[in-house]
Amino acid sequence: MIEPRKPVAAFDFNAAAGGSFMTPGGKDFVIRLWFWMSAFLALVFLVTIPMFIGGYGEVLEQSWLSNRALLSGNEPPDPMPMFAALGAILPGMLAWMFGLWFVVAAGETALYRRYFHNAEAAKQPLRLGRAEFRTMLCQLGVWALVYFALFLGSMLIGIVGGVFGVISPVLAAIVILIGVLAVIALFIAVPIRLAPAAALSMQRDKTHVFAASKVTKHRFWNLFVAYLVTYVGGYIAYYIIYMISVGIATGDMGFLMAVSGLGEDNPRVLFDAAAERMKSPLGMFLGILAMIINASAMAAWVLLVAGVNAYAVRWWTEDNPTPNFE
Repeated sequence: MIEPRKPVAAFDFNAAAGGSFMTPGGKDFVIRLWFWMSAFLALVFLVTIPMFIGGYGEVLEQSWLSNRALLSGNEPPDPMPMFAALGAILPGMLAWMFGLWFVVAAGETALYRRYFHNAEAAKQPLRLGRAEFRTMLCQLGVWALVYFALFLGSMLIGIVGGVFGVISPVLAAIVILIGVLAVIALFIAVPIRLAPAAALSMQRDKTHVFAASKVTKHRFWNLFVAYLVTYVGGYIAYYIIYMISVGIATGDMGFLMAVSGLGEDNPRVLFDAAAERMKSPLGMFLGILAMIINASAMAAWVLLVAGVNAYAVRWWTEDNPTPNFE
């Protein structure tokens, strides 16, 4: 049975934050897994980004025009050019998204396989089979539940805020503020409660999504600290590396801010200039180098967070004095 258990063993922050290193294979395995994840992520970047990058400047320009009209209070531009631009890059963006998803799921599954079963695929640890698709299903289920909860929370805020608005605008503003804070808390709490779903599924060789909330019950705040360090701290580190890699590729360390669409200059001009620069041999080399750096940082971040998921399941399992089988 999967049931909530009050912690018996003390929370071990080092074992949680460094969970990816706690497999029977230790540091050697996680470095090998990180290498192969980085290589496949870089391959996804190299294959899929050229499929949509040529049309991305048009999307940036249309977004910039819309933002300019909104900020100046003018009539928004015709949305059809934006839809056309998005339609042109959509196939490449979908290929990019699914490619990343496949590699991330394969990497997480390989970590959980080694962590719980001391098993590893021959030659290189990444595979795409039943277990990996189960991990993808768990990931999809978790985030579908998260956004469904956010949708319901936002809808409730709108309804309650409208009712209180009839009574008092001030009271409505207070209620809406409290509701927004509650939705933010929900966006933090639900992913943490369900985060170990894929790890639990790998351990038990059975798909679990809702059951993950029983694993994290009574352990939320300890895991919150571990995820705060690995997910949020890891994301900050990843984004810094991402900005540096983009700066290497474009020759402009402020490129991301410049093309955000909120500035005075048309971001398409900067984007097209960067694209032209990458057509040279040096520019192409720096672009490929940037993709490799970005892929390596992303793989490290994913494995860091997955290690906490694995630790959460092991912590819950070891608190049971009897074998954990249904």
